[in-house]
Amino acid sequence: MSKALVCVNCGKEFKVGAWYNCEGNPTRKHVVESKTYYSDSDRFQVNAVPQTSMIGNQGERINIPGMIVTFMNGTYATTDPELQEVLDRRAPMSKDVWMEKRLTPELRTGRDRAIISQQQALIDELKAKNAELQANKAAEPDEVMAGAKGKSKIARN
Repeated sequence: MSKALVCVNCGKEFKVGAWYNCEGNPTRKHVVESKTYYSDSDRFQVNAVPQTSMIGNQGERINIPGMIVTFMNGTYATTDPELQEVLDRRAPMSKDVWMEKRLTPELRTGRDRAIISQQQALIDELKAKNAELQANKAAEPDEVMAGAKGKSKIARN
């Protein structure tokens, strides 16, 4: 099952493998939204599009250059749908895993303290709301008892 992609230049949907024909030009490649990929290695390289050659109309050899993707500081961003398709398979590391591997102990401690203070603020907020609800509940008269006010056993005769 081939997923449909949308070109940000021409707005047309296209399928994986149909990289060209943006705005009706068969030599223009479609462009998609930028996506960032992550790697353990600062200079990770992927041979994304292999070099090929073909024979031209007059029997001459035509070289079609390939594409080698080189990550810088463990990241690579691209709007090329062909490269994204390759990198989705070859560089599947998530940003969270990449960040976790790159955090120094000091940064990790600071992040943990920030998370703890956010959670404590949420707990304090929930306690305040709970206390407010309890105060409102105590101030309201009980509906069953409110209906019985003013009625005594003698008045029922």
